[in-house]
Amino acid sequence: MDRVDRNTLVKSFEKAVHENTMEITNVRVKKVENDSKLKAYASITFDEAFVLHNVKIIQGQDAIFIAMPNRLTRNGVFRDIAHPITSEFRDMLQSKVLDAYQNANGNDQHDDSLNW
Repeated sequence: MDRVDRNTLVKSFEKAVHENTMEITNVRVKKVENDSKLKAYASITFDEAFVLHNVKIIQGQDAIFIAMPNRLTRNGVFRDIAHPITSEFRDMLQSKVLDAYQNANGNDQHDDSLNW
């Protein structure tokens, strides 16, 4: 398999997002049983070809929301590893993940009805 450079992959991903040709083909939710604001983790599969793990489902002061996977940098700041580029895609992604969370009644749930 030929090695594809990062810029080519990013441009392809951005094009799919902007043209609404990307599909969420699977959302898996693993609920966390504790009293913290963290309620669950989600894994999201796009086009049955790319998966994003460790999306957090968090109970905020006013509403529940998702947080993208991140890492702690050397200077002590958390930075997202992956994130939506447009607010429209972020809203759609959050809606699909929170729907899966609301419909999950245990660990590692999967709902095929979340395809779009």
